[in-house]
Amino acid sequence: MLRRLLLGVAVLVALAIAGVALLLPRLADRPEVRERITAAAYDATGRTLSYDTLEVGLLPPRLEIRAAQLAGGPGEDPLGAERIALRVAWLPLLARQILIERIDV
Repeated sequence: MLRRLLLGVAVLVALAIAGVALLLPRLADRPEVRERITAAAYDATGRTLSYDTLEVGLLPPRLEIRAAQLAGGPGEDPLGAERIALRVAWLPLLARQILIERIDV
């Protein structure tokens, strides 16, 4: 009986993870998300961020930004990278917060 219950819970968890893995990329590519990210980047740097795509990974939790560019100020060159990978901490996600553990450029 306990074995069947544990197997059922494991199947439900696997289905939930698969569902999240399918939905996250669609949610990350929405215009509202892009606006929030560019606004947060502007607040943090004083520069305008632009990027081509935002990809989301589940295991481990991560965000990948493709073709990112921070506009330069007057007389400054823009900063850019082909790929920026942000590895996200697990536990803060449960509280709906994002804590970056590692950045790869």
